[in-house]
Amino acid sequence: ISSRHFNPEDGNKKRPQHRLTKSEEWVLERANLIFNALDPEKTGHIGVVQFTAALKASGLTDPEGLHFAVLVFGLMDMDNSRSIEREEFGTLALVSRSLVEIRYKCTKFMDFVDVDGNNDVDFEEIDSALQYLGEPLLTEEDRNKLASSVGHPDLDHDEVTLDAV
Repeated sequence: ISSRHFNPEDGNKKRPQHRLTKSEEWVLERANLIFNALDPEKTGHIGVVQFTAALKASGLTDPEGLHFAVLVFGLMDMDNSRSIEREEFGTLALVSRSLVEIRYKCTKFMDFVDVDGNNDVDFEEIDSALQYLGEPLLTEEDRNKLASSVGHPDLDHDEVTLDAV
């Protein structure tokens, strides 16, 4: 895995390469070390069985977490070989790191919006946060879309809550 430039569509001249941050370089360096440990025979790829065995050995035994890891593994298998090569493993590492950061930011946002601390966010709390930020309040259409997206299209808007992360 190159720590200088990362281009997910290697060889595609139309798409510029992304210059990695120091944090991304660090992740890719660690991904190389982990890949080498998971591929001691130097086959150039690791299968899902090797991958999940490594996760279990490192302490991830939660069935939901393992299921999610297998799903992400499948998404990173860009060539559908039922295994991932070094470059794909690097992509998996970068995506995993990003998910941690996204979850952290979502949690901070939900803590900001969930004023009463009940781990549910209602439209009143959303409007209060928007007002504080100087943004327009939710329209009726916005409320309907949000209500539908959480599976409650027929509920009164005051009854709809969004579970905090």
